[in-house]
Amino acid sequence: MASCGEERHIIMWDPFLRNAIAYLNGHTTSVQDLALNEDRYHLISLGTDKVVNIWHTNTYVRIQTIFDKVCYRPEDRLTSLWFDSNTNNILLGSRKINLWSFKTQEEIKTSHEYPVAFALNNGAFESVVSADDGGFIAVWDLEDGKLMSKFGGAHGGKNKVTAGCFDNT
Repeated sequence: MASCGEERHIIMWDPFLRNAIAYLNGHTTSVQDLALNEDRYHLISLGTDKVVNIWHTNTYVRIQTIFDKVCYRPEDRLTSLWFDSNTNNILLGSRKINLWSFKTQEEIKTSHEYPVAFALNNGAFESVVSADDGGFIAVWDLEDGKLMSKFGGAHGGKNKVTAGCFDNT
């Protein structure tokens, strides 16, 4: 069981022993509403500053933060939160219902399948080059963060890349 309020944290309760088992700290304003995604063991919380946090209910760790930057007229505030398990969407209420197609951090695909060994900024080409333990090197556009190119087998197959640097040319 979970409860929230003006004190900016969420309290996880054992309903049988009637005592607090965890305090989830991470909101900087009062917590407005809570919702549960039971399939993924996620607790979803809404702060009065329009920040949504997603917590893992087994570890009590915040796993994702979403900032709603939409200006809602006339009060610019959200009042309620609901998770629809049938469509996997977060519904937010202001003066109207706002639908967010929801993807957890685990579902968002990354460009590296292996741990990243390094990332280097190349100011001359306004890009970032990163490499991973699987031997893949990726080049990113610094302005929009998009992947420009990626190649593998940098060190003969799946050998690890451990470091990198640029020369002056």
